[in-house]
Parts: sequence; C-alpha cells; structure tokens
Amino acid sequence: MNLEPRYLVLKISDVMSSLSPSEREVLARITQKVETSRQQQGKAPFKAIVIEQDWPEYGPARAALEARINSEQGATHDG
Repeated sequence: MNLEPRYLVLKISDVMSSLSPSEREVLARITQKVETSRQQQGKAPFKAIVIEQDWPEYGPARAALEARINSEQGATHDG
C-alpha cells in the first residue's frame, strides 16, 4: 500500500519555532481562508487524527488502515 500525500499537516511547535511572527500571521490567514471555503462549500470542519511515526500507536493504526484499504480494494475487484 502506498500512502498518498493528501493532507498538509504542520505541527504547531514546529510552526512556532520555524516561522517569524509575520509568517505565522500569513499562515493563520491562509488557514482561515481554507476553513471559510470549506464552510461555504457546505463541508464540515476538517478533523483528523495524526499519529507521529515514532509513537507506539503508529504501527497498529497503519496496519488497521492497510487492512481496511486492502479489504475495500478486494471487494471492488471481486464485484
């Protein structure tokens, strides 16, 4: 299974340590624009669970996701 890059995730502590105050303000405006656009399209606020690779939950979560995706792909090809 290849995980495709579908999301942009920025860790807040990385943003705080990497960006200047003015860059953080620009990022906040961009984030708000994307959130407003989602709302205008009738989409729910975006929520996700992010599990970092070095966390013990990462392996089991990835395995569960792989199993679900493989099961769905098998059902698609069988039907």
